[in-house]
Amino acid sequence: MAKIDVRCPVCSSWQKIDVSEDMTKNVKKGLLAINITAGMICEHSFICYVDKNLSVRDSLVADFKIEVLDSTDKEETSDIEALRFDLIKMNISELMMALILRAIFLGKNIVLIYDDPFLAEHIINFFNYLKKDLFEQNIITMPKSDYKDNRKHYFNHLVLEKATIIHNDLDHIDPKKVGIEKKIVKKFLREDDMVPALIIFRNEVKKAYEFSNSIVNFLTSSGFNDMNSKMLTDHINNTYHEKINSSYLSFLLMIVEHYFKVEFARISRLLRFL
Repeated sequence: MAKIDVRCPVCSSWQKIDVSEDMTKNVKKGLLAINITAGMICEHSFICYVDKNLSVRDSLVADFKIEVLDSTDKEETSDIEALRFDLIKMNISELMMALILRAIFLGKNIVLIYDDPFLAEHIINFFNYLKKDLFEQNIITMPKSDYKDNRKHYFNHLVLEKATIIHNDLDHIDPKKVGIEKKIVKKFLREDDMVPALIIFRNEVKKAYEFSNSIVNFLTSSGFNDMNSKMLTDHINNTYHEKINSSYLSFLLMIVEHYFKVEFARISRLLRFL
């Protein structure tokens, strides 16, 4: 038996728990999800996931359906193995990755300028994997010369060359306003193992999608009258058992407005109080 330190993602209580090393013998790829029930550490139930070395990589509330790579899922395994982790980390800066994430969260089509078609293909595959079955928009790459010849066709796109914004017609895509995205990217970049890094990254993207979609449904069913920010944070807490701060709520409302196309005038009152 081995002991691992597990921290609750809701209240930050922590405790050492016993884990059999046999549990991770078959975890050759991906992570082992361990269900922490209420009473083991605190009053909350959640899932922590652990790598083959019994290191805790992340913890998420139990009501949020995290993704853990199943070694029997050959298609998923093949998709991940096809991604060039080294190329991604070497050629996409933290800021560029955060800007692309912001555009994904806003439903904004993206043009990435790369003259190397091999690198461009892997970058496209990487971001398509992250947003698969969640956010939908086009991400394309092209040489700089092609963009110059056809730039009028991409007026409504975010256009990036490395971390430089070549074209952007949306104020919300600003290098100074992507704090949440930077935090997500940092969690990814500090991982040395490709599989845990990708799972953690995709789960953060999935959380942003599910939480914001849940707010859309809550607003639609409850109506906008007399709605306030506390009611929304309580909704997320009651639904997912996760406490979010005002910054993360503003981030979710941005997705609600721009990706899910909820009329801004109807949520602007909520934003003024954040």
